[in-house]
Amino acid sequence: MFGNSKPVSSQQTGVAEKLEALVRKHLQHDFRKPYHSFSSALFEKIDRLARQQACPVILDAGCGTGASSRELARRYPDRVIVGIDKSQHRLKHYLQEEELYCKNNLILARAELVDFWRLLAESDWEIEKQYILYPNPWPKPEQLKRRWYAHPVFPTLLKAGMALELRTNWKVYADEFRQALTFASRRAKVETFETNSFISPFERKFTESKHTLYKVTSDTYS
Repeated sequence: MFGNSKPVSSQQTGVAEKLEALVRKHLQHDFRKPYHSFSSALFEKIDRLARQQACPVILDAGCGTGASSRELARRYPDRVIVGIDKSQHRLKHYLQEEELYCKNNLILARAELVDFWRLLAESDWEIEKQYILYPNPWPKPEQLKRRWYAHPVFPTLLKAGMALELRTNWKVYADEFRQALTFASRRAKVETFETNSFISPFERKFTESKHTLYKVTSDTYS
């Protein structure tokens, strides 16, 4: 089941030429798309629940099924883990008709991540670290604008906290993410890594399929 994943296939083999112009454009303009009607009220609930625990918060952005958030909650029992994903289906193990799950140091919510990042940036809520684990790579060259670092929300994403870690099995995504961070004056590095302590089902699947895994980390401005 886990060892049959194919590597990312794309006609794009390096950093896109359009990336710098695109990222710099987003850095100069605020993203003003209207919020979804439910987003503000849901954010307030998550904010209140997290603050009640009086612990530093780690954000699992795009948490999928919630497995990675659950693993982070196990690894960091002295932190509150907030996992956000927009898919009711992926979070069905935790959420039925509910929009929010909270148990011990784990909070999971079905929410629009783009809205959550923006609401977080507008609040005084400080996130200790955020993980972006194996996001959809959108590998076709014409899909560049759908990758998080080339999306208009990217500058807002960076305001969610200084410490940031992205993991991916596509080198182009890692290299482009690092480049986008440098355009935003953030220090960042890319490194390959191996692990037997899997943070998510994707990490296990890609490892057992013999993929190279990449990690991009950033925690300070240059």
